Amino acid sequence: MEGKLCAFLGHREIVPNEELRSALSELVEELIKNGYTKFFFTPMGNFDHLAWEVVTYLKNKYSFIQRWYCIEDNFLTRGMIQIPFNSLNFEKIIWLPKEDAVYRDKSEFLEDSDFVIFYVVHDFGRANKAMEYAKKKKVPFVNLGEKINTFKK
Repeated sequence: MEGKLCAFLGHREIVPNEELRSALSELVEELIKNGYTKFFFTPMGNFDHLAWEVVTYLKNKYSFIQRWYCIEDNFLTRGMIQIPFNSLNFEKIIWLPKEDAVYRDKSEFLEDSDFVIFYVVHDFGRANKAMEYAKKKKVPFVNLGEKINTFKK
C-alpha cells in the first residue's frame, strides 16, 4: 500500500486528557486527508498508547489506514508494553532483536518516517533525544507537548 508514514514518540509518564486526545485526533485525521496511511507505534508509554487508541478509532472511518508496531524482543520479557499486544490490533508488526533497541529513538525509525508526532515537555530522556535527532536530520515533526502539558509530576 502506497502512502506516507507517520511515527509517534513521547514520554511514558503522561496523564492523557480530552484536550490532548482531541488535538491528536484532529492532527492525525488531517494527515490521513493528506496521504498518510501508515502509522508507526512503539509500546513504550502512555503517549504511544493514546496515539494507538486515536488511530484505531479513526480506522473505523478510514479503513485503509495501517497500524505498524515496532517492538523489541526484550520489551515482552521486561513487561514494558503499554499498548495491548494482539496481532489483530496491527496490520504490520516489526520485531527487533534486543541489540537493535536503538532503532526506536535513532536514525532508521525517524528517517523512515515522513512525519513524526512528538509529545515532549522536558529536555531529558529518550523522547527528547529522538526529537533533537529529528531536528538535526530535518525530519518534519510537530511537538504536541509545546501546546498541551499533561506530564505526571
